[in-house]
Amino acid sequence: MLVPLAMEYLRREPFSFWRLLKGSLLIPAGLVGLIAFMFYQANLFGDPFVFIRGQAAFCLRALVSTAEHWYRLLTMEPLWGTYHANSDAYWKLHAPAPAVLLNLQFWNPIYFFLTGICLFYGWFQRVLSDSESVLGAGLLLIPYLGRAEEFCMGSQARYASVAVPAMMVMGTLFSRQSTTVQFGMAAVAGALLAIYSAMFSAWYFFL
Repeated sequence: MLVPLAMEYLRREPFSFWRLLKGSLLIPAGLVGLIAFMFYQANLFGDPFVFIRGQAAFCLRALVSTAEHWYRLLTMEPLWGTYHANSDAYWKLHAPAPAVLLNLQFWNPIYFFLTGICLFYGWFQRVLSDSESVLGAGLLLIPYLGRAEEFCMGSQARYASVAVPAMMVMGTLFSRQSTTVQFGMAAVAGALLAIYSAMFSAWYFFL
């Protein structure tokens, strides 16, 4: 996430050795929150990386070799495997209920894909700057590379919602629509938010 910060800094500041040196101070400043959190966990649990290792308890499929793991990620297997009945990532194996309309295990890859499309459209149409596009891509790729394969795309819709630049593109697109369409989309979004919040409070397992 320091990459878009560096891109924006270099865009605003003329390049020189001293400005590059000054900009390098942004690196520890950008990491201070994470470093403090790691020190806290090291003090409490004796392991600064427990927030990463703890994720190993949440797997929906058998672990595979590192090579197979990255092969699946690079071939987007977590996305298409969700809809392949012969895959151990098949959505019905992990969340047969509720029905498709409200089943997030079914919709997770679709929300993820649509968020990616929004980011690409925003970059291609120059709705987003290069640094904003890189930020959005990073926010989308972090959970995909970190959790998508072993968790069968679980929670990817929730993770995609924090790819803020994609929301900026959606807002721009909706602002160009008629008032009727805007109210209709707002009503649909509000209804989904209420339903998903209720499911979350009921401990729906992958939210």
